Amino acid sequence: MARRKLTPEDEVRKTGGRKLLRRPDEVDIARTGRWVLAVVTGWGRDGWHSFKLIHQVRARKNVYYLGWNGERIAKNKCAGILREHNPEIYAWAEEIFNRTFADKKSA
Repeated sequence: MARRKLTPEDEVRKTGGRKLLRRPDEVDIARTGRWVLAVVTGWGRDGWHSFKLIHQVRARKNVYYLGWNGERIAKNKCAGILREHNPEIYAWAEEIFNRTFADKKSA
């Protein structure tokens, strides 16, 4: 898909020297240092919740797509790369997921 030009009305997020178009259903839920964790409500299905973890520095990989089913993080390529290169951020995201969905488990 070809990139489209950004307009002044577009909501963008500056990440590592790039401008990323922000989805209308993307909501920031946590932040630590230069990392932002956002839930994307339009992507979840079959009991899974979708998240974007954004690293706001110039790096080879800035955006990690993660899934959470209430018990564990999905075993996808992004999760594997994050766990290997940034294990403390992986653990932080898992802690946020557990805290966020603990209320829903007990209800």
